[in-house]
Amino acid sequence: MLKWTQKDVNIGSKPKGNLYDMQVSYNQEENTILQTTQLLYNQKLAVLQLINVKDVNPDDVRFSAIKEVDLSQNQPGNVVNPFWTQINDNKNHYIGLRFSMPIFNGFKTSRNVQLAKLEFQKKNVEAEQEKIKLRQLIEQETAKKYQNETLH
Repeated sequence: MLKWTQKDVNIGSKPKGNLYDMQVSYNQEENTILQTTQLLYNQKLAVLQLINVKDVNPDDVRFSAIKEVDLSQNQPGNVVNPFWTQINDNKNHYIGLRFSMPIFNGFKTSRNVQLAKLEFQKKNVEAEQEKIKLRQLIEQETAKKYQNETLH
């Protein structure tokens, strides 16, 4: 359409204003297509990061439609009793009693050491999770930087 308008302007059958309008519309559409492509890339990158997949180019990922299943209908033969009926029908009952007398204090120290080790491991896991979050944020921001460079 833009080429036809340009030919018409060149031969003098249409004013230059029409060509300028067409060029603006064309550039706006190109910009919208680029922004949509970049948004798709960012969303794929976020999904890959969410499932913790590394070394995969988001452009290589393809999504397909998933058939929805209606879980609200009861299937024949699959009758589920109400919760309280299930509890009342249960023949196994459990009653427990716990009694604690602090005679020996040595177990407290070993328990505290074990808790300290677990806390140390927990902090290491949290640190690794923060590293992953930072790496993912850097990947996302790097992608946005390149995308902004292509927009301008």
